[in-house]
Amino acid sequence: MVRLCPFKQLFGHASPKIFAVFVLAILALMGLNYLNIGQLRQVNEKHLRIYHHVNLKDLERIQEPNRAACPPCPNYWLYAPHADSGYLEHVMKVFKRVGYMRGDKDSEWDVLWSYNYPFVKLQAILENLASHQKVNHFPGLGYITNKGNLVASNFSYIPKAFRMPEQKEEFLLETKKHADKLWVEKSNLHRGIRIMSLQELDLNSRGTFMQEFITHPLLIDGRKFDIGVYTILTSIKPLRVYTYQEEVMLRFCSHEYYPFDPTDVKKYVVADDYTPTWEMPSLQTAYNHMKFSHKQSLNFYLQKRGHHPEKLWSQIRNAIQELFLMKELQLIKSASNYKSTRNFFELIRCDFVVDEDMKVYLMEVNMSPNLSSKHAPLNKNIYQQVVFSTLNLVGVAKRIVRSEKERSDEASEMLVNERDIQIYPEHCIENCTSCDTKRCRLCGQCLSTRLKPALEEAFLEHVNRGNTRRVVPQPMSQQDMQRYQPLEDSRLTEANQLMAWWFRGKCLQDAGWCM
Repeated sequence: MVRLCPFKQLFGHASPKIFAVFVLAILALMGLNYLNIGQLRQVNEKHLRIYHHVNLKDLERIQEPNRAACPPCPNYWLYAPHADSGYLEHVMKVFKRVGYMRGDKDSEWDVLWSYNYPFVKLQAILENLASHQKVNHFPGLGYITNKGNLVASNFSYIPKAFRMPEQKEEFLLETKKHADKLWVEKSNLHRGIRIMSLQELDLNSRGTFMQEFITHPLLIDGRKFDIGVYTILTSIKPLRVYTYQEEVMLRFCSHEYYPFDPTDVKKYVVADDYTPTWEMPSLQTAYNHMKFSHKQSLNFYLQKRGHHPEKLWSQIRNAIQELFLMKELQLIKSASNYKSTRNFFELIRCDFVVDEDMKVYLMEVNMSPNLSSKHAPLNKNIYQQVVFSTLNLVGVAKRIVRSEKERSDEASEMLVNERDIQIYPEHCIENCTSCDTKRCRLCGQCLSTRLKPALEEAFLEHVNRGNTRRVVPQPMSQQDMQRYQPLEDSRLTEANQLMAWWFRGKCLQDAGWCM
């Protein structure tokens, strides 16, 4: 006997009209049920907004798959004016990628990222931190970032300066001895600086100082520029300071320096509308076409003009060392009211200018340096890499959590991008018009899709090496690497020759990659 389906059993002898009415009733019930679910979701969202004080963006963030992927997720508290206006976009992206959810002061936060100095308004909170909580500022860092405190240090890498009105008489005596010197008036209360005549200077206003102007800066394509070096303070007792080695920030004045005009500040002041590296004719080939970093592009430019880049970087390292050693006791004293200094870390940017004799001057130290790529979008990777490297260094970033909606290549480039793995700029730019020779196969224009990920993995292994050290390829001193020619080493396979050639190139660029 053939069995009928339930619908056939019910309506086998019914008219088509009765069957149609039944179907419409079923559809109506389904629609009502869908409507009830939607209303229930609206009520739930309203409940969350009212009782948990979250907006719809927060609700989307709570409901994103990361929450289910890593329960319980750590929280970060972003303490900044107009935090959602976009200038902290890269900071927020990095925290999300390393598995943090955004909270507030009432949440059980793990990391406080404060744009401003937090030790006044948040003092009660910061004096009672749990051992696992981290804060991105050190108490007392104003001894380094405050312009007046910085120039009062009077150490060899800062142009001579006089505080007003305390050193007024000393300043006037200096102007008589050196009538040819130019001076700028600076203040802790504003950023604007301008060369002024002695008659224009206000020598009686407290909180101001007069600083000597460097009259013969090193120029590239006729433009004055500064070099921003990202510096990370992880400990003050004992003192531990790191610099972000892979990249620097290069910013060029928007007007050419000569013919010099002291009334045109765009000739000698690097402002927010600075000219970026990729628009400078002498750096475009290295940066735009060869995919070298700002730092490598600058090094290549200096080498071609007979300068020694290591002389520049050695002075910068010495200046940062001297600065922190000089301020160490003041930092320790400022932190004495807090339970532990291990809760704090600091990311700053030290801005340097260079004169025609390759002498380096520290001009400013920026607490909460600009991390917005609105003016220069191509700097996005730098900002994200710097923030990630800082969080990784202090033990906050453990891993990356990727959203399915986010482009995975952007998250990967935060860890390592194509500019980080480039080597031998002089050889690649001048000798590799074709990719036939083995020496050219690791150059940016010749790099294969097979070799690129291998170099990126090697880069990350070095960056995250901790207390481990490389044994293969064989580590050598920088001096020994000069003599070593792995591409001619018959003991190695071709793949191993290329990898050893790459490590050799990184070692010759930076001794930190050597033994």
